[in-house]
Amino acid sequence: MSADTDGTADFAEMYRAHYPEVLRFVRRRASPGQIEHVVAQTFLTAWRGRGELSHRPRVWLLRTAREVMLGMDRGAGTRSALPVRIRQWVDLAEDDDGTGCGEDRTALVHAWQGLTEADQEVLALHVWERLPDAEAAQVIGCTRIAYSLRLTLAGRRLASLMA
Repeated sequence: MSADTDGTADFAEMYRAHYPEVLRFVRRRASPGQIEHVVAQTFLTAWRGRGELSHRPRVWLLRTAREVMLGMDRGAGTRSALPVRIRQWVDLAEDDDGTGCGEDRTALVHAWQGLTEADQEVLALHVWERLPDAEAAQVIGCTRIAYSLRLTLAGRRLASLMA
């Protein structure tokens, strides 16, 4: 990174490198009307704290985006958009052989909706974001061991609900 005094060039580089991933992360969790606001608020927070950002800001940005969404949910008294997003994702997904697997998709949607928001979050970080356990743990604010345990238990609950 460059040695600019106010961090503008470093921030611009970080923004270009991480904007697409932050946008995908937020799109999977927020309602369409909230996406731009959450992403903008995430990067505004990063700009304000640019002197404190580590040389690896990925986890920091995803955690900040998550906190912005949680704050919006608390403020509006609404639930997370994750259950809605899994339905959209499953509805849009196509299986490889083109035969369709509507019953499997419907079962997945119903099972997903039967999970707690905490279970949905750990599974989403693992499946959608493909974050390593240590990074996913940092995003939700727990230890890697706790995250791994939560992921295992959430996977078991999802499998049980699918059965």
